[in-house]
Amino acid sequence: MASLYLEKGKIMAYEHKGDQKGKCGISDAQAKQMGRSIRHLGFSKYKEYLESPEWQALREKVLERDSYLCVCCRLDRATQVHHSDCRLETLTGKNLGSLHSVCDDCHETYCHPNNVASVPPVP
Repeated sequence: MASLYLEKGKIMAYEHKGDQKGKCGISDAQAKQMGRSIRHLGFSKYKEYLESPEWQALREKVLERDSYLCVCCRLDRATQVHHSDCRLETLTGKNLGSLHSVCDDCHETYCHPNNVASVPPVP
């Protein structure tokens, strides 16, 4: 199973190996990291963080940076911001390189591949 990430302005793919993934496509280790980061920011749940003014401002900044264009397909309007890691630096906006503007289809297909039946090959 593959996921995408951005490297030097190019969309790259990597295969998931050996690490169990939950239904949202992240490993147990990533889920623990996310929990620590979210709690450090003063939130009890990830959804609470996503609804916060801090995330909304950061989300808008990333969408504007990418001109509201999906960085995966480069065709559709980006409606979501995906974070490729859950480190505190990413969730606070200190590491904008791990935040990517994506359309709904690419977010489900590439960012959360465990939620879809199959992942198409990366062009």
